Amino acid sequence: HWTDYELNVEARFDGSGDITLMGRIDSADVFKNQKARYPSGYIFVMDELGSWKVLSCAYNKPDMTLAASHVKLSAGRWHHFGMSFRQNKITVMLDGQVLSSVQDDQHRAGMFGIGTGWNRAQFDELTVN
Repeated sequence: HWTDYELNVEARFDGSGDITLMGRIDSADVFKNQKARYPSGYIFVMDELGSWKVLSCAYNKPDMTLAASHVKLSAGRWHHFGMSFRQNKITVMLDGQVLSSVQDDQHRAGMFGIGTGWNRAQFDELTVN
């Protein structure tokens, strides 16, 4: 089981939509009824306008927002997205700057993932340490 790790990826928006990083995915129950948007775990999602949020998601439970805000993004540019997990601390980063560090213990271990909201985006240089 993966517990403490850091996920990093370069990503670029190709139009409107979301870029999503997921960590400590501890269940794929989301596929049981095909209604949940995200798997059970921590979700860092940002749209092309710079609105972002960190969610804790679990099967058949409402998504819990742990942090949310807005940053200025340069259109058509590659951005460095990061998400790290250390014990009960979840940190999300953009272009080397910490956006938020929150504490939560709903998900203690699990896989990672990257994705979009069914929109076009590009990903490069994915690392997990």
